[in-house]
Amino acid sequence: MTVRVILTRSDGGEMVIPMALSDGAPRNLPLINSVAAEVTDDELTALQAQGFEVFPDERMFIPPYPPKVRAAFMFPTQESRPETPGPMEQMSETGVEDLLRLGYSGAGVHVGIADTGVDADHPDLIGRLEKWGDFVERGNEEPKDPNGHGTACCGISCGSGATVAKFHGVAPKASFSMARVLEEDGGGYTSAIIEGVTWLADQGCKIINLSLGSTSVMYTPMSKAVDQLCERGITVCVAAGNDGPLGRITSPANAYKCIAAAACDQVGRRADFSSVGPATGKDEEDVAKPDIMAWGENVVMARSNHGKDEGIQVHDEYQAMDGTSFSSPFVAGCAALYMQAVGDLDGFKETIQQTAVDSPDLTYDQEGPGRIEIYEAIAKELGVDSVPQCSDPDPDPPVTPPTPPVDPDGQFTPGCGTTLAAVALVLVAGFEIVRHFMG
Repeated sequence: MTVRVILTRSDGGEMVIPMALSDGAPRNLPLINSVAAEVTDDELTALQAQGFEVFPDERMFIPPYPPKVRAAFMFPTQESRPETPGPMEQMSETGVEDLLRLGYSGAGVHVGIADTGVDADHPDLIGRLEKWGDFVERGNEEPKDPNGHGTACCGISCGSGATVAKFHGVAPKASFSMARVLEEDGGGYTSAIIEGVTWLADQGCKIINLSLGSTSVMYTPMSKAVDQLCERGITVCVAAGNDGPLGRITSPANAYKCIAAAACDQVGRRADFSSVGPATGKDEEDVAKPDIMAWGENVVMARSNHGKDEGIQVHDEYQAMDGTSFSSPFVAGCAALYMQAVGDLDGFKETIQQTAVDSPDLTYDQEGPGRIEIYEAIAKELGVDSVPQCSDPDPDPPVTPPTPPVDPDGQFTPGCGTTLAAVALVLVAGFEIVRHFMG
């Protein structure tokens, strides 16, 4: 019997395996100076005796989707009814819409996403995929996403809104590369994920999104890999996890230098399912987390045409779901806008934390410094009160139609051309109960 492990030198020395292993194809993980292999119990004992530190090649996974009761009227099914409410307020509340109107779009910025793959033929993503690497079916050169989660994350960061304009992503002209590191069921081995993010870094991605997590609150090889990427100057956004209201943030969102994204709903209130800090560091000390809060509840996103339907289908090309999985690519998209406007990402994490909108009734462990406000972050970094027009503006930015008012409980308020009869019809339809299980 063999076990999957990650081997490293406890003394930090060079990773040279001094013996033949039954696994004839151990894989180097230079990002963390380690080797991934399958070893027998005897080999494991011998390696430990020679000073090798052994970690399990842990399975990581998409954070489990939280159970959700939604009002079906929150989500438009026809764009021919512009008065139909849609939960897109966070695109305007965070300053994304203002930046798009100034011509910023993420153009020229290359985002890396490590996930379940991508439906590269989705209308909002066509022509945007720069590189594809498959670390699940090695040798496969055809982009695919049998789960759908990766396509959703791509759409939130970089979707153009080509099908329905108001469902555009944060940086609708940014390009992306996809490292497929999670299998159809949403799980994948740490070693494959580390290989995938290393590959994304080698493709020149300055922003990497990781909407995945684990059961371990400890500082793991994956946590170390994320910190090593950050040391290289890469901004790594990681989902904080969906174990709230009391569950702690797990690896790899506990990496010191990453941006661990908690979730809020469409009106900026913290989502109860969002995992809480503090996280645990490599010496088992407390690490202040999360690092920011962003939209992750009642999010409309791109739907893979060959993936699973985990959410409410609101259109042939879109579905609505919840999770910090979707807060993280929102922040990654904000990073793309910031990089286009500022020219680099050197101060991105600090600046979004300094300009975040704090909720006085929440603790740092719940929301970090607050909800992201990307317009204000860019203005602060540029040293101006108002962000200037983009020097090379997007000639055709997506325009979000106005939405009706929403009361403090997130419920639709009659008005804006919607009749009481229509509201009554919606109420008769009732609430659609969707329980999301980890897929």
